[in-house]
Amino acid sequence: MKKNQKDPIEKFDLATPDGVIGAWMTLIELKKWRSMPKLTQKTWKKDFNWLAASNDIASKYGFLKIAKWEVVEIQEITEVFCKATVKLETNLGEKTIIANIIKEVAPFRTGLDGKWGINPISAMIF
Repeated sequence: MKKNQKDPIEKFDLATPDGVIGAWMTLIELKKWRSMPKLTQKTWKKDFNWLAASNDIASKYGFLKIAKWEVVEIQEITEVFCKATVKLETNLGEKTIIANIIKEVAPFRTGLDGKWGINPISAMIF
């Protein structure tokens, strides 16, 4: 990102599931792959370095062109696990994804004092 350029996800509160899914969709739309690993759950990214994680995300989402997206619902399953339903208009037609957003303190360990992160595999568009 250039010095005077505004961070496209700074308007999102990443301490909430709503903010994480909003930032995730914005970065997919902008194809900002290198910014996306910071939004993923700790368990998913534990085996990746930053560049490998970015490349993996780009390989899963790079084909996608999003014209419009809308978060339809955030369903709280538990205090540390949510499902976000997002409707999209894409180059593949209208799609719906249900993304898992998990609050983890460490890989494989959820906790209220953790950080919300998206599981990128759950949010893939087929």
